[in-house]
Amino acid sequence: MNYETRCPYCVRSLPECRAAAVCDLPAGYEQRTQSVPPVWVMSAGFSGHGKSTFWSDMAILLENLGEAVPGFLSNYMAHQPTQDFIKAARYRVRNHQQESATLNTRPEPLFFELNHLPIKAGSPAVTGRTLVIFDAAGELFTSAGGESEKLNFLPSVSTVWLLVSLKDLASGSEPVTISELFYSLQTTLQKLGTESGPSRFVVVFTKADLLSDSLPESVIKYLLDDPLQGLIRNSATVIRGFSVENYLKEAAKISADLEAFAVEQPGGRQFVNLLRRKGVDVSFCAVLTSGAPENEHGACRVLDPLFWTLLHAPKTEPELNRRFTLIVDNHEAGASSSLQSVMQTFRNVLSRRGRTSVYTLGNAVAGPVPGQSPHSAAAASCRPALIGPILERLSKEELVLVLTARQILDLPDFRNTEWRERMLVCSPVEFQDDPWPQTMRISSQQDCEIAVSRLIRPAVEAN
Repeated sequence: MNYETRCPYCVRSLPECRAAAVCDLPAGYEQRTQSVPPVWVMSAGFSGHGKSTFWSDMAILLENLGEAVPGFLSNYMAHQPTQDFIKAARYRVRNHQQESATLNTRPEPLFFELNHLPIKAGSPAVTGRTLVIFDAAGELFTSAGGESEKLNFLPSVSTVWLLVSLKDLASGSEPVTISELFYSLQTTLQKLGTESGPSRFVVVFTKADLLSDSLPESVIKYLLDDPLQGLIRNSATVIRGFSVENYLKEAAKISADLEAFAVEQPGGRQFVNLLRRKGVDVSFCAVLTSGAPENEHGACRVLDPLFWTLLHAPKTEPELNRRFTLIVDNHEAGASSSLQSVMQTFRNVLSRRGRTSVYTLGNAVAGPVPGQSPHSAAAASCRPALIGPILERLSKEELVLVLTARQILDLPDFRNTEWRERMLVCSPVEFQDDPWPQTMRISSQQDCEIAVSRLIRPAVEAN
């Protein structure tokens, strides 16, 4: 699973996206995600199961959450589709209308900045996240991966919310089970060329008011005791010492009750077994939304899926734990002027992402401190282009970036080793043959960010 910061539109790394200059990202998105890790969430569910109404309620609850959690702030970034969505959600809630169905197109990502929300109990209330939401149309899941091109972002999604109305499953014109939703997601991933995918699922039973005669009593009581339900009308009691972790202590018991409930539903045991076999984390929730005319309680427990997601959200690149090695060629045949101009830029980019050591091609001795300047060109002028002595000294955790304009003599010897996925060779020239699978031609300093992102990506996916 790749948690590297990507563009939600083209799904390329942000440096690559910026270089292409095609996508219209919100102003400041890239800068924001450098300090506030992004969390990509997709909702999946069949048509008519309440996804759109659920998202509208959640948007309003986030807008009003500061009434109950002092200091919390939700912003929408400078993104017109998100702002339009919020306006429509306000109108729907104010006028007690149900949300219209999601369009059967590639989902437009919605962007939310969450600030000063304490996650862990006792932690400072400064935790922030950038929430990127994809509300996929139900029609995308009626066939097994039939429209995978509209879900090209799925391999980069960390969490999927499976929104299911059991009542609608039972009363639909075509008999389907909750397992088929999961099968559709797996087939989509395969068609997108990957077996990896979301590491966490949150199963959300929507329209819980229609299940009042079958849900466990503990779940009914939990729903109606929601301390945040007044937020849909912008009124709630301040919760002193609030943290997501404390809030979810009772929710964990409800999740277990709902899992036991789920296995008794048609296809439920098969569904739970599928999730467990895949090794993904899963939580279960039940929600009441404000769109139901017979619901007198407002939106109840609608924020639970978000809280589960934030508590277990994956971190972005573990920058301080990464170890990079930059190998530069100071030989007069390999140290072109273009390489000299980008060498310092590469050092700066790598140093921002982790600890960096610098070697000179042909010299197995690094400097005394990480990130020092490479040895002088005079000392390197007679050294052969050999990389083996350096690689033999490195740990298997290192990511290696090589800058050279000449062929490395012993590079083919390492083609079928673990370095295949952990080393990128960058050069201003095209080599006549291809001695290394990870090679990139560079022509400007702008290529440095792209090269480093490309170096990191295979290692992250391998883990």
